[in-house]
Amino acid sequence: LSKYLASKFILQTGTRLEETVSLDASQIPTAEVIAHLRSRGRSVGYIDLVKTKGSRPRTIQVSLSFLDELRSWIDGRRLTLQLQYHKRTGKPPSDRLFVSDAAGFEGTPIARYTLYDVFHEVRPAPAKWHPHFARHTYACHWLLEALKLDAASERKSLRELGVEWIFARGGVYLRLLSKQLGHLDEATTEIYLRWLATAIGIEEVNVRQLLTMQL
Repeated sequence: LSKYLASKFILQTGTRLEETVSLDASQIPTAEVIAHLRSRGRSVGYIDLVKTKGSRPRTIQVSLSFLDELRSWIDGRRLTLQLQYHKRTGKPPSDRLFVSDAAGFEGTPIARYTLYDVFHEVRPAPAKWHPHFARHTYACHWLLEALKLDAASERKSLRELGVEWIFARGGVYLRLLSKQLGHLDEATTEIYLRWLATAIGIEEVNVRQLLTMQL
């Protein structure tokens, strides 16, 4: 369950591998906070990331449904694993969110290489499937779904709205996405826009020219 939740965290939020394994349980909103957000009609909550690449803290969005899963883990199975760790080692349990539930390692914080192996060994899987690829997967699907919602509000398909509209709006959403991911340079932006063109079926677009025109 722990490895599953840690893997899902990357796919649901786009966090880096190191950021994910460095999370402490105290960073996850309490059940009361989650209930309050839901009562106000919200669908997402927030987590403050402290240990990040370049030591640049940021706040990310997380769906309330996934926060419920994390909260159940923290208030349930994880407590048992902490107790088992203390009994086995005589040491205080770790504050890390994702701790092992494997026999003999109960309560031990999940390491970077362990989570990497989870992605690398899963079958079936896309070619070169690893945590950083999962981060890109999150970004691509987030971008595409945001554009589809925009198009639906205008009662048109993405192809009907045209290349310039798609890339202009895509640029806006990429700037929002950069806050979630922590960084998007020009080269990465181009990669995402090229993927978007392929996903929508746009033929032979000049991404660099559109970037100059729209972003």
